[in-house]
Amino acid sequence: FHYLKDERGDDVEPLVEESSHAQGVSLLTSSVEPASTLATAVAAAAVTAVPGLVMALAAGALLPCLSRWHLPAVYAFASGAIFSCALFLLLAEALELAGVDQEEEVTATWTWGVAVMAGWLLGLIIHHGSDILSAAATTPSAKAPDPEAGAISPAKAPDPE
Repeated sequence: FHYLKDERGDDVEPLVEESSHAQGVSLLTSSVEPASTLATAVAAAAVTAVPGLVMALAAGALLPCLSRWHLPAVYAFASGAIFSCALFLLLAEALELAGVDQEEEVTATWTWGVAVMAGWLLGLIIHHGSDILSAAATTPSAKAPDPEAGAISPAKAPDPE
């Protein structure tokens, strides 16, 4: 089974092959990375994570200082950030996966588009449905008026004098 073919369809054979023991280290015994590579990876992960942690701590510290008029803007920014992460990171992968086993690119595109719109619509239905259900649960039920509510009790009756 060969992957490389020339213009005529013949197999392309390599002229030289490199051994897996080219550096004198067995692949089975070299499972531990050198400390410098591990330290570099940990340092890179820390440099990547620190700005996000600092921002989360700053936002947590500033949240009590915000008035109730500023909170909708903060919530809108947060939801926009989450949506943009989904759009730019996940949906591109979904578009690629929607095209698996599809003969035409157009089929993958409309499948992806319908799935995106259906996901948004489902979120909208869940949001409004929960608002309706929670409003119905917190609204006091209509009771028949109490006939004694408007009556003056004997203890509070005005003095006839």
